[in-house]
Amino acid sequence: MSLKLSHYEPRYILVVPLDAKKHEERLESLGYFSNSQIKYALERAEIYKGTNQDKPGFFDMVVDTSKYLKRVQKLDDIICVHEFQCMCCDLAESVGSQEH
Repeated sequence: MSLKLSHYEPRYILVVPLDAKKHEERLESLGYFSNSQIKYALERAEIYKGTNQDKPGFFDMVVDTSKYLKRVQKLDDIICVHEFQCMCCDLAESVGSQEH
């Protein structure tokens, strides 16, 4: 099945820390990344934040991960709600097609 022929509507959620200092501290504290990798990650985050500012509506939602653990739960909630809505749409369609 092709996505073009489905009811699937992709959602673009920007998941990025808006506080660059907290992001840098978190990456450093993990101990996995070199200074150049951290610098690159911070630059990429700025690019995505710029895209969000320059093209309003490009992302359906922005999740600030500066407070990491709290935001992971929020993202999980968003995904569950979206999946539930998709399941409801699929169920309603299948019931509707069986009635005709």
